[in-house]
Amino acid sequence: MVLAEAQTNTGAKLFNDETLRVRNAAADAYAALKYAGTANKEITLPGFTATLEREPAVKAEAYAATVNLDFNLAERWRTISLTGALELTTSNRAAGRWAVVRIIGDTSARAVSTAEGWIVLGDPLPAEVPANKNLVLFLRAFGTGASNVVCEWILEGSANSYEAQAISAAGSTDIKPDPQNRFHSVVFTVTDPAYAGAYIHDVVLKLENANAGDRCALYFDNPASVDPTIHVHNDTTGGTELLSFTSLEAGHDLWAVFVYTGTAWRYLKHGWATDAVVSNEFLVGAETYAATVNLDLDKPSRQTLSLTGDVTLNTTNRPAAAGAGKSIAVELTASGGNRVVTVNANWKWLTAEPGTISSGESGLLVLEAWGTAETDVRAAWKALI
Repeated sequence: MVLAEAQTNTGAKLFNDETLRVRNAAADAYAALKYAGTANKEITLPGFTATLEREPAVKAEAYAATVNLDFNLAERWRTISLTGALELTTSNRAAGRWAVVRIIGDTSARAVSTAEGWIVLGDPLPAEVPANKNLVLFLRAFGTGASNVVCEWILEGSANSYEAQAISAAGSTDIKPDPQNRFHSVVFTVTDPAYAGAYIHDVVLKLENANAGDRCALYFDNPASVDPTIHVHNDTTGGTELLSFTSLEAGHDLWAVFVYTGTAWRYLKHGWATDAVVSNEFLVGAETYAATVNLDLDKPSRQTLSLTGDVTLNTTNRPAAAGAGKSIAVELTASGGNRVVTVNANWKWLTAEPGTISSGESGLLVLEAWGTAETDVRAAWKALI
């Protein structure tokens, strides 16, 4: 049956035709049924049953520390305006029911949580809504239990996070990634305004807000006049030392990446940055001469060392655990006279030891640390021809 003009019905209406359409007076277009009532209505035709739903309405849930989301309400679209921390619960769950919830942040970051054991697709539910941001939850029930609720979420402005920090003296800096981001980067500007010389600074990666799989990248912008020692720790200054740079190479920038396992931060990789990246180039550092030199395996993997006197060589910053390796190559040059080179007695040699280097002569010392101790160091020496 086709309705082409206004109809008034005061009781049940029987249609013998199983098709019901509404068209305009010119019969050249059909209009969609639109129902603007206050409750859902059911229409039944022979062999066909359908529900006409009223236009969607948005329900503003009153804020409380705990807000219950009733899946049986007609208003499936909800808003919650935060003024404090929020815990979410659900009720009247049944297969096929759903709700969309917009959580509106105020001028402060607010914690958001649920203890119902929802299935959260993708990343875990954010621990907080940042100030003046929105969190939207898409909730679908696949059964009557809370564990049958599937949740997807979108956080306004969610992206990789960044912060700038400055290091200028001994002390410590805490790094706490944003809870809604999986990758956090920090650029440290290193200075020494007091001209105090070398100093020690601790960088602490906090566990707070971290989720399993999160990564944190640290970049140290280091001028030529400054050579601090940098220690990176897990959670506290007394926590596990993840990476240590004994006298950060003056004038060379350093980067390092760490990953959160779910219980602790772990070292992933590090390197030395240059102003321009050129294929197959590597950074060359210069060790400072002393009667005893500890070759730092965390410094650039190519070093030079001018010997103005006899020297004893050891290594430092070998791998923190078995199963890891580090290497370094050092060009030794005897300056101003013959120089005796004494090496750590625990190293294992692939060649003869350097012994005495004649004045003005040079050679290349290559070291590989296959473990945590000096006994794990493998060494090779070749005088330059």
